[in-house]
Amino acid sequence: MGHSHVPVEKRLGDSWILYSGATERFDFGEADNVTGFFYLEVDGKDVEVRHVETKAQPIRQVRVDTLELAGARPTERLLEMVSSEAVEDGLFRLVLEGEMPFEDYVKIDFVRLTREGDSRNFYFEYLDKIVPVIEGLERVVSTVLKPEEELVSRGARLIELADEEERPLWERALELARGRYEKHAMGEG
Repeated sequence: MGHSHVPVEKRLGDSWILYSGATERFDFGEADNVTGFFYLEVDGKDVEVRHVETKAQPIRQVRVDTLELAGARPTERLLEMVSSEAVEDGLFRLVLEGEMPFEDYVKIDFVRLTREGDSRNFYFEYLDKIVPVIEGLERVVSTVLKPEEELVSRGARLIELADEEERPLWERALELARGRYEKHAMGEG
């Protein structure tokens, strides 16, 4: 079934097509997915199929528009959000989005935010998608900068320079970095 993590139960003639899906959630996009397994009772030719839900680890994603931080001390406001939305035994992601004056942006204490998030949740991460704005400075979107190409180029160079023993380590590091870059580029973290 590939990367499908949701249960499928279909009857095709006198046959069953069952796919239990996942017993745990794998990322924040699956927060509403039902997790579980199929329980079958077979009595001769009679088959009773029942999907049994499992309790998945709690998962929460909160989006914060920078407008919610306007006029406030941004770090304190974000700490309040992390505290009130915490998932002690679960996964929590805080997504920060929107434009913000540069002078307010630099006031955000991301280290303190991370420590607070880590202390209140089983797992915590934030995605910083804030666009700092400097008055009088026009934002130009460039097509010249190609971060993925730069990452691959530099990674290939490090692999080339590595001795034979270290080369697999650098190859794996590049693979992980590209995976992380692709997730970030798709807004998944």
